[in-house]
Amino acid sequence: MFVTHLQVGDTVRRHGADPVTGCVRPGAVRVALRDVEVQSAKRRIGSVPNLGELERAVMERLWAAPGSLTARDVQEGLTTNPATTTVLTVLSRLQRKGLVTRERDGRAHHYCAVGSREDHVAELMNVALDTATDRSAALARFVGSIAPEERARLRDLLG
Repeated sequence: MFVTHLQVGDTVRRHGADPVTGCVRPGAVRVALRDVEVQSAKRRIGSVPNLGELERAVMERLWAAPGSLTARDVQEGLTTNPATTTVLTVLSRLQRKGLVTRERDGRAHHYCAVGSREDHVAELMNVALDTATDRSAALARFVGSIAPEERARLRDLLG
């Protein structure tokens, strides 16, 4: 399916996301615009919350994981060695921000990134564009500032 127009409030279903958990599997996020399927959603990632240093490290850990992780799994992959309660607090905040889902499995909870790193970056770019008084001028300057290879890739993606 080729998407010609996305509206605010639409989300993109990526091929390769786990159908049960919605977790994005590594390598499944490189999708050309012509290969996406649009579905209406109540809420996009939205205002794209600013991430603190530890939140960003936790998200990097979740984005790199092949599936969902427990808080202890997340903690073990962090270089700063925060307490488990700190990791649980960060995961809870990320869940409230809509960036992480949580599922109970016995006594443990498993956490999963709602979208990919690329989804988050795309949302940040949209937020930045929304602040421009002249979106066309901002886009033109952006396209003029990127490397020729990236411009060529952008042309390919647009069809």
